[in-house]
Amino acid sequence: MILHLKRFYGNYSGSMKKIDDFVSFETEFDFTPFVFPPPKEEKLLYRLTGVVIHLGSINSGQYTP
Repeated sequence: MILHLKRFYGNYSGSMKKIDDFVSFETEFDFTPFVFPPPKEEKLLYRLTGVVIHLGSINSGQYTP
């Protein structure tokens, strides 16, 4: 599974800005409450295996693993 966090926002004039706040999260996540129909006997656990970070501005930069 790939989870992408949108880190940009804009306004009605078309101006875009990068949200550069620190984000923290657990390394293991239970998706059971978000699945329909829910599993009867087991949990849907996902474990974080990698992170890619964008360094730079909205107009330029690089992605770093």
